[in-house]
Amino acid sequence: MFARRSVDRRHDERIATECLVQIQPLDAPAESGPDLRPCVTHDLSAHGMGVWVDVPYPGWSHLLMSIEQIEGNATRITSLTGSVVRTHPEQTGGRCLLGIRFAEGQVLELTKPTGLIRFSLVSG
Repeated sequence: MFARRSVDRRHDERIATECLVQIQPLDAPAESGPDLRPCVTHDLSAHGMGVWVDVPYPGWSHLLMSIEQIEGNATRITSLTGSVVRTHPEQTGGRCLLGIRFAEGQVLELTKPTGLIRFSLVSG
């Protein structure tokens, strides 16, 4: 008999949402200039997120992410750093789903008021 692994090993609630994100690899050589890539989130949690990208990043790549969240008439941009912990290529379409863990001490506080998704950066 096989031991069954827990399907969801995460400690934090995940919220499925599509927010615009700009990713910049921090491991890139300085002389190459900034390599900003727009992409879309798959889900967000307090300590990480899933992001759809067109170009995969190697495991443990360090990234700077700027997330855009629109709430009513207001737009908020939050910047976080983190590392790629999972890479799941899509079978069709050529996209890749990255699992990103935020850097130590960076926590995304999530609330769900009346169908809107809001988040803010808090010190951890």
